[in-house]
Amino acid sequence: MKKILLSVFVISLSICGCTHTVTRYSGENEIEFYSRVEKISKGQNDLLIETINKEKYKGRELKIDVDTTSFTDNSTNLIIIKKTQNISTITFPQMSKGAFDGFLFGSLIGGGIGLVGQLKDIGGSAPQGDVYFLLYSTLAGAAAGTIYGLINPSSIIIKIN
Repeated sequence: MKKILLSVFVISLSICGCTHTVTRYSGENEIEFYSRVEKISKGQNDLLIETINKEKYKGRELKIDVDTTSFTDNSTNLIIIKKTQNISTITFPQMSKGAFDGFLFGSLIGGGIGLVGQLKDIGGSAPQGDVYFLLYSTLAGAAAGTIYGLINPSSIIIKIN
């Protein structure tokens, strides 16, 4: 039983920190897509911009249009301009989403582990120690999941070309 619970715990934690991929919708034209990309990446200071030639830049203040893409390089504070057709992906972390996902999965897993201790008491009132175990395991799962989510945040990957 412990091996099953441990495997469920590990699998659920591996779900935390998942990436979300943004691509162009089938009926969406380029201008609408690039406008959506700017809106999604607005205010992000840790953009990882990768070109089709495998050049990588850490930047902020992304401006993307049909023909050109510009951003401020974090290391040099210079504005870099590239052809949009040469941009492959734009990636950035989302700490709050990773922490929330970790909290959610950790709470569910911790509560599930605590609930297993009460299965023998179905139909009757649970002893007070089992209720505390349920509460503490839920809180421990939530804390562990939140910390894991902060360490391994979710990411958004925007596929341009």
